Order: sequence, then C-alpha cells, then structure tokens
Amino acid sequence: MVDVVVREQTWIDLYAKPHLHDDFLCGLPLQGKQDDHIEVLEHYKSLLPYLVPSESRFLHGHLWHPDLHDENLFVIPSGSVPPEGKIQVNITSCIDWQGAWIGPAFLNLTVPKIFHATLPEALTLPPNFETLDPATRIEANRLHKEALLSKLFETIALPHIAQLPALRDRRNLEELARMTWRTGLLPFKSALLSFESPPANCWYSRDLLIKIRNQWDDVAPGQKCPLDCTPAECEEHAGAFAYWKEHKQRSSALQEEFSVYEFGYLDGDQARFHMVQRQLEARRQEWVASGQTPEGRMVMEILWPYRDTLSDNPRTHLKHER
Repeated sequence: MVDVVVREQTWIDLYAKPHLHDDFLCGLPLQGKQDDHIEVLEHYKSLLPYLVPSESRFLHGHLWHPDLHDENLFVIPSGSVPPEGKIQVNITSCIDWQGAWIGPAFLNLTVPKIFHATLPEALTLPPNFETLDPATRIEANRLHKEALLSKLFETIALPHIAQLPALRDRRNLEELARMTWRTGLLPFKSALLSFESPPANCWYSRDLLIKIRNQWDDVAPGQKCPLDCTPAECEEHAGAFAYWKEHKQRSSALQEEFSVYEFGYLDGDQARFHMVQRQLEARRQEWVASGQTPEGRMVMEILWPYRDTLSDNPRTHLKHER
C-alpha cells in the first residue's frame, strides 16, 4: 500500500496535467495543487501502519474479481423452462478480469457488485411501509431485498472480514489514494479527518482523511492519531466540502434526468446523442442564467458538469509553478 502512495506522488510530481477524465469540480478551493496532493498523500502514508490490520486472517492474499455483475457472466440454460418462466442456468465463464489482483483479504474480499445494495442500511422495511403508495412500497421492498441479500452474502462468505472496524473506510481510502489528481483532494482529506463512508458513485478524497481522525479509536485503540487539524481548518474544509457536495448532487440529478453516464456517455444512436446535446445546452443556459451577478454567472459557467476538461482546464488557476 505504501508503494501505491509513492507511485501516485511520483506521477503527480512528474506528469500531472489536465486529462479527459478529470472531475469537473477538481478546480474548486482546497482541491489542491500538485504539492498539496503530494503532502496529503504523505499524511495518508503515515497512517498506513495503523490502517493495515496485524491479524493474519485480514492479510492473506486472495484473487478476487473486482467487477462481478450479471453482464460479466456467461450462462447457458440448464434444463427446460418451468411453468413459472424462470430459467435455471449454469455459469460457463466470467469475463472482465483486467482489474483483478492478488491482495490482502481486508481489501480484496468484498461483496461482489452483483450483490451490491443501493441502500445497505435498508435491512428493515420503513415503519410506515403499509401506508405508502403502491409505487413507493414496491421500491422500498426492492431496496430492502437488496440490502438483505448483500448482508447475507457478507455474513456467510466473509464473516471474519466484516468484523474489522471501519472496514469500508479503510477500503475507500486505499481506492481514493489511487486517484486524488482526478477527483481533487476534498473527498480524500475529509475521510482522513473524520470518517464517513461516501455514498455510492461519489468520489471523496480530502473528506475521508478528516473522517478517519474523528473515529481514530475504532482504527487504532490507545494510539495517538498522527493527523492534526485546527478547528479553523476543519471549518474551512467543511464549507468547501459542502459546496463540492451540493454541486456533485446537482450533477448526479442531471445524469439521472438525461440518462447520461460518466464522462458524457449515453446509450442510443447519433440522433439521440444530438437530441440530448441540444437539451443539455438549453439546460446549461438556464444553469448559467441562475447566477445573480456577472461574477455569479461566470462561476455557474465554471460549475457546469459537461465541459471539455482538456481545452477548458478547470485547474488553470491551480497550476503549480516550477
């Protein structure tokens, strides 16, 4: 894990530059210049002796598929179709292994995506379940079944791994340490200083650092946390992170509304692409016009999520002079 950090620090120092996959909010305040990224990763490196568990059951090497979902499984029918129409199948092969590696159990042994829960905490139905309208009741029941299935897999297949305190946060930090330049530092540092599991499909970095400090006793009982943050620094970060999170959520709402995937990908033919492109341009103009002043409209222009980050570099004002 130290090697991962050193690799990222070296790459950022020598090669960091605008990239097509840069997050559109990577230029916000506290997202960091090159030196800031290297420094925060150094803080993370100082935590690794505490974040890596000492018990061998957590450290044994395992090969684990990192992207196991139904589209990566090949199947064939195992018999005739029963009256209820549900077909039994045999799995014949599994594809998409390019991200697989042999790593320690506490990092690699995770619930596969095929058993992921959209809302893991939905292990019980809401108290007002019976009074919900039919559509909401169906959705609540779906989330409940997902959460139960995910928990069942974890309980049966990974009972010892699940007992490690702050397991999800340790994993999130390791994953985010590989991509701070793409996402910016706000999510990573927050996690280190206060420990909060990021919601699905949201990339946090500086934020994870802050969260780890606030729950340090769960990670290293009786040990002094090597991280420090003044109240003023934490308050400054909290404001910047809240602003980042607000615009991340606005972007997610746009993605859902127009069925646009990460980096602007969408399903369909060229005609649909151009249709969605026109609709998004109309929405962009509304978005920019929501700024109350010329300066506000300029900020809204910068915060529009569908930008060419190569020609319109969101880090222009953060360039590190060498």
